[in-house]
Amino acid sequence: MGDVMRLRSTDVGVVEPIWRQFAPSASIKRVVPDRFRFAWDSASLDGFSLVEYRLDADVDSVLDATDQLFVCQLTTPGGGVGTARNAFDTALPWASSGHRVEASWRGEANVRAFIFDLGAAEQVARRMSGDDTLRLRVLEEQPTSPAAGRAWISAFDHVRRSLVDEGAHDEPLIAAELAAHALRLTLAAIPTTYLEAMERVPQRGPADATVRRAMAYLDEHAREPVTIDEVAAAVHISTRGLQYAFRRATGESPMQYLRRARLAGARDELLIGLQSVAVIARRWGFGSTSRFSRYYREQYGCTPGEQLHRARS
Repeated sequence: MGDVMRLRSTDVGVVEPIWRQFAPSASIKRVVPDRFRFAWDSASLDGFSLVEYRLDADVDSVLDATDQLFVCQLTTPGGGVGTARNAFDTALPWASSGHRVEASWRGEANVRAFIFDLGAAEQVARRMSGDDTLRLRVLEEQPTSPAAGRAWISAFDHVRRSLVDEGAHDEPLIAAELAAHALRLTLAAIPTTYLEAMERVPQRGPADATVRRAMAYLDEHAREPVTIDEVAAAVHISTRGLQYAFRRATGESPMQYLRRARLAGARDELLIGLQSVAVIARRWGFGSTSRFSRYYREQYGCTPGEQLHRARS
């Protein structure tokens, strides 16, 4: 399970110790405590953290994210953020995997950030691209387009709401999917060496036996927070190669197959009739009961509630 921290304070001494838990390279060069107010929300999972805070003060700060893939948006009417080479557009997120970024503002600032362990993110990028030699590095600090930046911001809001406000940090399946979603969207939005690798020709020739092994793995681990990258690693193929092989052999993606496996497991529990639809849905990785009901009706021709009613009749 993950950890959530929520803090509201007017004590200037609390800011840097908390921030350095998530970004050890970060330091605050100056804080003027006049009108100081601090509101902090964060969620921490294995290899991934989400942070959002509002800070009303005069601040100069610096970040050297050497062991992290750090993706952030800082909005403020009284300052900005950038490197020695260029200033960033604060309407969009920015990223760092080792270079120095400085931020200064006078008054209120709002900060939202995804923070990934760089080594773990690199392993995912290698599996997704099929390039076992890939070294994950940021090539340009800001998104490939304004639309990509807006998609990242929307993804942040969704992941934050789910983990911090709705308690998904306590649901391992859902939390893992949210962390994977955050990384995938980040890798799609920010120019990195991963995007370079994805432009190369994908793997094309896996045998159907690979797909059968992947299906067996998905069936066995359907109750666990498994990702497509883990499945690909388990059957010794790149993520792109597995996706291609799966669609060629079955007409669906590995994640669609996993969803059907989870629906089947949920159906078995509904037929027993001992627990509510919401409890069963969350146990099988469906954070939204309405979405679970829609998928269930598409698969079985009735809603989970109708299924449960029949089982209890």
